[in-house]
Amino acid sequence: MTTTATEGVNDPEPEISSESLRTANPFDHQSLLDELSGNTALLSKLLKTFGRESTSDLAGLETALDANDAARVARLAHRIKGSAAVMGAWRVREQAAMIEACAQRCDLTNALPYLRMLRMELKRCSDFGASLNICG
Repeated sequence: MTTTATEGVNDPEPEISSESLRTANPFDHQSLLDELSGNTALLSKLLKTFGRESTSDLAGLETALDANDAARVARLAHRIKGSAAVMGAWRVREQAAMIEACAQRCDLTNALPYLRMLRMELKRCSDFGASLNICG
């Protein structure tokens, strides 16, 4: 994403301690597996779908932010928020909710710090999912 009218904005970063980022899993895979009655193939499919859709939605979100399209930003952030809730990816959900709230107020400039955190949290989810080595 290239910065446009928002270049040079010095909004504070959302606060998440580096310690909690290092120690907490980005989602509770065991709870997901329990909800799926231990079906690792279905969990693998769910993880792949979440990864694919969140990557696509994140790209769309960045494009919508660059275009200053608050309605589209709100829709995509809401979609990411819902998917994250299903996965138990609470930090992703929180960042998407903050972006959605900014978009609903047509305050896209203040969504940028949350976008950076969202990107980071989605990467953590992807890396963690890959580390599980679930066959499916």
